[in-house]
Amino acid sequence: MGLCAGGLKVIIVQASADFSNVTASGYSFAAFSVGGLVGGLAYGRRTWKAPLRIRYTLATLALKVGALILAFLAASPLMIVAAFCVRLPMTPLIVIAHLLVDERISAARHAEANALLGSGYNLGSAAGAALGGQLIGITGPGITAVALAAATALAAAASYRLPTCTQQTITVDASAERAAAPKT
Repeated sequence: MGLCAGGLKVIIVQASADFSNVTASGYSFAAFSVGGLVGGLAYGRRTWKAPLRIRYTLATLALKVGALILAFLAASPLMIVAAFCVRLPMTPLIVIAHLLVDERISAARHAEANALLGSGYNLGSAAGAALGGQLIGITGPGITAVALAAATALAAAASYRLPTCTQQTITVDASAERAAAPKT
């Protein structure tokens, strides 16, 4: 997700310059933020029955669809709508990722796992911006958005392959931590 978000930031600026001017990118970034707000509120309002890994996979696929919408609308004023659409699943993805930490990692390791999650997002965002900038220079914003969609599809496939979580997995992990803890 970070890779996609970083690349999108570069795409929005370049695509705005292509159809209008760079100052118009502010409207697209505003729509991007509002999309995250709407997506997060909609996700939080619903009661979910699907397992977290399935929800994560579906939200990642929605991000891919958003990136493809952006690819097709990148050089038009409708890019504002595309920026909104591509951000819709991002807030739910962040929420689900943290819930996956709660589900799969023992409580004693939550802070470390969540720090790694945030650091991974930031690293991905930096890589996406750097690589997206280089790719835009060669291919333009539309093809760059398609490349981000492809990377997102790979992430969806990887998230779907996560093993099914069981309470036994967490209990065994917690038992191993207690056994390894220094005795006082």
